[in-house]
Amino acid sequence: SLGTAGNQAIGDFQFLNLAGFSTFNGNPALIPFGLGNPNIQWEAQRTLDIGVEWGLFKNRLNGVVDFFQRNSDELLLPRPLSSTQGDLDNSVVTNVGEIENQGLEVSLNYDVVRNSNIRFSVGGNISFQLNNEVVSLLDGADIINGNTILREGEELNTFFLPRYAGVNPANGAPLYLDQNDAITDNFSADFQTLLEGKSPAPDIQGGFYTDFNWKGFSVRSDWAFQTGNYILNFQRQAGVAIGNIDANLR
Repeated sequence: SLGTAGNQAIGDFQFLNLAGFSTFNGNPALIPFGLGNPNIQWEAQRTLDIGVEWGLFKNRLNGVVDFFQRNSDELLLPRPLSSTQGDLDNSVVTNVGEIENQGLEVSLNYDVVRNSNIRFSVGGNISFQLNNEVVSLLDGADIINGNTILREGEELNTFFLPRYAGVNPANGAPLYLDQNDAITDNFSADFQTLLEGKSPAPDIQGGFYTDFNWKGFSVRSDWAFQTGNYILNFQRQAGVAIGNIDANLR
């Protein structure tokens, strides 16, 4: 199958400049709280899906093999703005570019026991991420969202972080790699860099199950797994943060 669908899953009135009432120095005041974009359009999602369903032994063993490609064009995301613009979020919802996602999914089911009273089945599915790439961005400009980044040609939501280089054995201070890969204990937020190939998205994910049914009563168990993704340990990050080093020394 091949099709295109629109996505309007954004907040209301994003095309309008918005203001609200508040107080300033004890007096009523009107403050800006939303910068509008009159040029935003629907995000378009083009999906190609090619699948094969099959069954053997009177459909006792059956499965599906499915390839998909999903392109999201005119991607709707908050685009960072200078803090001098006067918007509370320092961003404006904009059609910022295109991303592409490709994958292959395989599912299987086998009826181990199947008669008029009892059915016991086992099965599962596995999905392989073949591509998850930022194809293009508005003006080719990076979009940084906290600890992740969108950059043309890179994986979606790749981690964007400073690189930890261990501990100075002389004084116990944390060490970092700067932009030139030199080791230093003088931390700067400018040390953030794209960690190529490292994102929260798994390369492989899936699950398996057992299903027992007897005269209309059923018991089912499900398991899920994923691998190939990277996880940011916020608890450890807080423990080694510059402002917390003295309090967290062991």
